[in-house]
Amino acid sequence: MQLFGFNLHDTTLRSPDDETRQAYDALDILGQSSLDLVNQLAAEIAEMEAQNEARLTDVLQQLSAAEARQQALAERERRATGAASEAESWLLQVQQSMKEKLGRWNLQQTRVSFAA
Repeated sequence: MQLFGFNLHDTTLRSPDDETRQAYDALDILGQSSLDLVNQLAAEIAEMEAQNEARLTDVLQQLSAAEARQQALAERERRATGAASEAESWLLQVQQSMKEKLGRWNLQQTRVSFAA
C-alpha cells in the first residue's frame, strides 16, 4: 500500500517522485489558501466587531442622555405638581373667602331691606 509515494510496508526511505511533489505542492497551496481565507474572515469579523462596538457606544451615549433628560423632566414634573397643588390650595382659599364675603354681604343686604 502506498501513501504519498511511500510504500507503507517498505521501511526504506525513498525520494518522493514528481507526482508526490506535485501533490505536496497542491496541499501547500490549499493550506495557504485556507489560512488566507481564515485570516480574511478574522479581519472581517474584527471590523464588524469594531463597527458594533461603535454603534453600542453611540447607543449607550444616547441612553445616558435620555436618562438625564428623563431625570430633568421628572424633577420639572415634581416642581410643577407642587406649584399646581399650591395654586389649587390658594384658589380654594380664595373661593372660601369669596363665599364668606358674599354671605356677609347678603346678610347685610337682608338687614338693610328689613330696616327699610
